[in-house]
Amino acid sequence: MLNKNLMFLRFINTKMRPIIEQINLSEQLREIYGSNLVEKVDTINELSKVAKIKNKDIKAKGKYKSVLKISSKQLDSIIKVYRKCFNKKGSGGKLKKLERGINSLEISDSLKKEIIFFEKNKENILKDIRS
Repeated sequence: MLNKNLMFLRFINTKMRPIIEQINLSEQLREIYGSNLVEKVDTINELSKVAKIKNKDIKAKGKYKSVLKISSKQLDSIIKVYRKCFNKKGSGGKLKKLERGINSLEISDSLKKEIIFFEKNKENILKDIRS
């Protein structure tokens, strides 16, 4: 009996937990990003990739501004924060630095939440969006 219970718990842990976590992530994504979830996630992902490349002009600024509903000045400040946090050699604490930097910007609280949530859950979000 004990062995069967252990097998059942192992099954729940290995098979069911990822499914439940994925459902929870999907609900959080819809709650945070709203109806234009895929467009916003793709935009933030592109912005973070481009901003991490040194000396790269951002050609799609108009697209980023319209999807994120921000001004050029706000977009430039987000890019500066990304570059400051991710273009240094040390890898420790990048997410915390990014979070502090984003929270210090004069952008909407909802956009701050979207960017920070994306960076904290990037791999899972991209996997969820693509499936």
